[in-house]
Amino acid sequence: MTWPRRYGGGERSMLERYVVTEELLAAGAPVGSHWIADRQSAPLLLRYGTEAQRLAFLPGISAMPSSARSPSSSGPTPCHG
Repeated sequence: MTWPRRYGGGERSMLERYVVTEELLAAGAPVGSHWIADRQSAPLLLRYGTEAQRLAFLPGISAMPSSARSPSSSGPTPCHG
């Protein structure tokens, strides 16, 4: 949601992300499944990755359904190999 558009994000503010997350939690939505990709892997790539790495991985992570982003979810686990 907050990532730059060129990597598949929406360039939204952190406040907008907070409001959406709070509303999802209030509605009982399963928001924990996005944790690893959205809050760990992607920020590391945005900060420390090369431009080639960002372009190679971030659009795919952004387009991936949230059920597939975390190994602890019941959905399929992505394989980048």
